[in-house]
Amino acid sequence: TSAVKNIEFLRNCISLNITPAWLFLYAIPGENLEAYVDMMKFLPSLIHLPPPFEFTRIAIQRFSLFFQKPEKFNIRHIKPLDEYQYIFPQTADISKLAIYFAGDYQTIEDMGNITNNFHKYIQSWQQQYRIKRPLLHIVILSPFYSFIIDTRKIEVQYKLLSLNEFTIIEFLMEPKNEKEVECFIKEHSLQDELSSLLQEQTIMRIGGRYISLPTDHYREY
Repeated sequence: TSAVKNIEFLRNCISLNITPAWLFLYAIPGENLEAYVDMMKFLPSLIHLPPPFEFTRIAIQRFSLFFQKPEKFNIRHIKPLDEYQYIFPQTADISKLAIYFAGDYQTIEDMGNITNNFHKYIQSWQQQYRIKRPLLHIVILSPFYSFIIDTRKIEVQYKLLSLNEFTIIEFLMEPKNEKEVECFIKEHSLQDELSSLLQEQTIMRIGGRYISLPTDHYREY
């Protein structure tokens, strides 16, 4: 999967009145600090979507690629988690019984306070979502009359959409790559509207793809 597909999934769940339970995994072999810095920039745009149930460190499982091909991910010294010694007798060969393992590899935990910052932000996101769920919602009365309700910030914002803005939001309800967006925008002369929707964080560009962020309850997926 990808970040943009995960966002699409969460958005569609809310539009269909489904509350997903999901984990935010970190300490993944091969991850880099820049990816987390980028995520911190766009997470405030997503607080209308369900927060992760937990921000948790990944575990190396026996049948995963991390376990089977550790050299591919620069993982060294794989061994069963220490907790197993309290479960099995001393005579047991824990290396053959264990499912979860630890290993030595570089993660963002070695790169400063980014994990603490993420944990604090996710806790704030969870609390805000429990107290009063923020909205970024599109109400479609007709293709010629639709508006956005945005409560992601302190001040509630209502925006009546132009037909051009509505056209872009509809086009990006399924993620599109940069080439597809460029062709569509040029064909319909929508550059100003695209820039405005990006600035307002009604749509998002992430990983070279664009996606619309508003939820709605009047669509058949």
